[in-house]
Amino acid sequence: MLPPRPAVLQPRPDNRGMGVGGFILGLLLLGGVLGLVYLFAVGAFDGLFNFASSTISRPPAGAATEAPLPGTATVPLVPVPDLVGKTEAEARAALQAQGLSAFVAEPRASDVITAGLVLEQFPPPNVPVNQSPATVVTLTLSLGPELVDVPDVQRTRASDARSLLSAAGFQVQEQQETSDLSEGFVTRQDPVNVKLPRGQTVTIYVSIGDKVVVPEITGLSEADARAKIEAAGLFVSFVDVQGCDKLGDLCNRFGPGTIVSSAPRPGSKVQRNSGVTLGQRAP
Repeated sequence: MLPPRPAVLQPRPDNRGMGVGGFILGLLLLGGVLGLVYLFAVGAFDGLFNFASSTISRPPAGAATEAPLPGTATVPLVPVPDLVGKTEAEARAALQAQGLSAFVAEPRASDVITAGLVLEQFPPPNVPVNQSPATVVTLTLSLGPELVDVPDVQRTRASDARSLLSAAGFQVQEQQETSDLSEGFVTRQDPVNVKLPRGQTVTIYVSIGDKVVVPEITGLSEADARAKIEAAGLFVSFVDVQGCDKLGDLCNRFGPGTIVSSAPRPGSKVQRNSGVTLGQRAP
């Protein structure tokens, strides 16, 4: 029996050269791709593609172009007329004359535009729009000034009444009168329980208590003066007949027997049933 042969070791191929070369080739390919991407990004090829597309889409010289289809003609433009301040009928007529249509929206209150007239419009005046009945201009009509409830301030203090009415937007006029109510309270007002535009005047009548105002009786006869004094809830307590020596310049202004003064003076507030002294020029 022959002895076994010794194993012969085969040399391993050296692949180091191929690995380095493949790596370098991969880098070159990657650099080329990145370069193309960059050129596309900066638009380096736009002119080439635009030229190609324009060459394809441009009709040959002398070729006939397509005419617009029937019914596709351009719609003419017209300016929207100024309609603010017109009646609804006038606004509709103006729009119809321009070949346009109208739509009336909910009316609104206005302190400037009279009720029934156009307050706003959309589109605004002079805006060019298609001349077609399908083009609609929206109109908003005015209701006139907004009506506000007048507060009922009767039997409140005059100062509170003025504040309430002013806060509601009204002007306040005050007059005084006698009343069973305490002095300084509102006995009545005019108007009340109505709606008015802001800025209107409301008159309040303020109690001066159980007092009356001495009426103006200067220049009256004694009989007329007595009647007026008594009608005011007073009475004549004394008639002081005065000569020209006491009256001075008043003597030339009033005839004999005429009432020249009163005490308390006219316009004074006194308790009801108070007495009044009359000054009379001597006959």
